[in-house]
Amino acid sequence: MGKLIDLEQVSPREADAILDRVVDVDARIFNYRSVEDQQRYAEGIRDRSRGKKLVVLYEEGSELIGFNLITIHPVDAGGRRVWAVSSNAGFLPGHTGKNRTFPDAIRAMIREKLRHPERSYHFVCTLASPSGYELFADACPGMYPSPKKPVATAFERALLADLVRHDGAEIVADEPERLVVTVGCAADDGTKPRRPSELTRFYERLNPRYAQGDLLGVCVPLGFGNLLAGAYRTIRRTVRKQLAATRPAPSLPARPAATA
Repeated sequence: MGKLIDLEQVSPREADAILDRVVDVDARIFNYRSVEDQQRYAEGIRDRSRGKKLVVLYEEGSELIGFNLITIHPVDAGGRRVWAVSSNAGFLPGHTGKNRTFPDAIRAMIREKLRHPERSYHFVCTLASPSGYELFADACPGMYPSPKKPVATAFERALLADLVRHDGAEIVADEPERLVVTVGCAADDGTKPRRPSELTRFYERLNPRYAQGDLLGVCVPLGFGNLLAGAYRTIRRTVRKQLAATRPAPSLPARPAATA
């Protein structure tokens, strides 16, 4: 579990120092297309006027090995005000593949929802890999796009359009079935599934150039029901993986002794 920090609860100087650490490790994880792209993205990370920021830091000793930067800001979409929640996360090579950011993001949003139960939250972000998409879609059945919800509503399209404006992303494909963007960087997260599934095949069909840095836009409502269901499904998935890892390998029949 990572260290969760609400930047509104620390001094401006400490908040800036935390975001500087995030910018530093982000530059070590992602390969940006140009120096200008990297600087623009770093400015967005450091800009605390662009909504409330929650930061989860993953450390080993004194070294920062990964982060999850969660941003929350109000959006007027479909004639109503909602709060869009986005997440940018990454781990240094050699520390990927453990799906740590998702449980911590659920923990952060349950706490936020308890503080503001009157607000309608929607998770809106871009996903960089089929494995990450499979994890989200499995935990959040109401997510768009998914095999069960392949076409966006006008409300979801408005949320995704706000995400593009907020992140300054470049649109690669904007269709009712998918929004694909790039922010000028790519990283091999090392978590490509060993066996293709319906969900990973769905993701790869919508975003075939994910290895080159294209990102698929997704959104899902974050009511208490969805958050608790996501937490339950995540715990169940983790327990199953742990049981599978500790299950002894099947024994082979003993070879008959050789005879003279």
